[in-house]
Amino acid sequence: MVKVVGRLKLREELLAITLLSLVAFLGTLALRLSIPAIAFYVRESLGATALSVGLLTSSFFAARAVTATTAGILIDRLGLKRILNIVVMLFIIHGAVVILYSMFSDIVHITMLRAVQGILNGISWVTIQVSLGILVPEKLRGRAYSIYFTSGSLGGVLGNNIYSLLAYNPLIQVLAISLLTFMLAGLLTMALLLIFKSRLRGVVRGSSKAGFNYLGVIKCLRDVLLVIIVALGLSMFTSFIRGDLSYVYVSESLGLRRDVATNLIAFASLIALILGYMFSWIADKYDDLIALRISTFTAVSGIIMLSMPYVVTVFLGIFMFSSGNSAVIAIARRIAVSSKVKGLAVGVLNTMSNIGMVSGSLIIGYLYDVIGLSPVISQGIIMFKLPLIAGIPTLIALMTTLALKRGRT
Repeated sequence: MVKVVGRLKLREELLAITLLSLVAFLGTLALRLSIPAIAFYVRESLGATALSVGLLTSSFFAARAVTATTAGILIDRLGLKRILNIVVMLFIIHGAVVILYSMFSDIVHITMLRAVQGILNGISWVTIQVSLGILVPEKLRGRAYSIYFTSGSLGGVLGNNIYSLLAYNPLIQVLAISLLTFMLAGLLTMALLLIFKSRLRGVVRGSSKAGFNYLGVIKCLRDVLLVIIVALGLSMFTSFIRGDLSYVYVSESLGLRRDVATNLIAFASLIALILGYMFSWIADKYDDLIALRISTFTAVSGIIMLSMPYVVTVFLGIFMFSSGNSAVIAIARRIAVSSKVKGLAVGVLNTMSNIGMVSGSLIIGYLYDVIGLSPVISQGIIMFKLPLIAGIPTLIALMTTLALKRGRT
């Protein structure tokens, strides 16, 4: 189990938040720059079905689900500093993998490459997230994670915007920028290691196998189980909002060009960060449970708005769901990293979220092929069935937060 020695001064804590947030910004920018490029490439150039496009997202998150828990266990057993050294190389390798997309023109190999990205992503982000929790005190963790995930979202927005400018350029040009950005993320991680070398040396592993009590681990995870269930419910719809299929849905449902659809998603996600931060502030200052309930309710409301075939409602839907989801992500990590098995708790949380993304993308991709954009009309209000059906797990997550009692989170 991870043991933490001492704490940093406020200035050092802010520096740690800044560096790790920049890593999140650059790493997400690199990934989100390549996602729409590959999504439109397989859909338009290769003629892939919606299910095949959804399979890209599923393969990525399935691989990430496996490696997320593995990374958490390795952090608890081998030490954070050792795994961070590996992560530096993984960012650079990830950039090289992105370039390989330009060398294949069949969905099988492209899906395999997306799975490799998931493996690299799973190890990297669990390690970075645990590092943030270790370097920041509990009273700041909710907001620190909100800033961290906000930075990642900003990177995603910028990645989408850059892609919209390069949407009709050769694929290799887009992927080359992604490669360079991944390399920068790796260099920043190396800088973190050098600056906080002595502090990270104070984060040590258990001294023996006996020190890693599996029954104790299960008991510790039980304390965050209900929060994991909430995160799982939202992640299933997140696969739609943040996955390859979202660009296709917005473009086809509203009749928008690919660059316009990408910008709409990017801008809605951008302004959602403000509301998401406010929810995380409530968690830090007042109560985790209240913040979880408000955030999840906002996400459910966003799904309803997204189902209406109008630019304004789709924009508001993405904004509301993204706001609620970003807050739940931050609050859940705040709770997980406060447990006794920090690495494993964050790893399991990430794994379950990734499982939700995998199952969600497969189910929604299948539904898209089967029911497409068929509407349901009630009292003159037109709504697409697809988002409403896909949003059922998020509704269950909301009911779970209502069943929770204060003190159980």
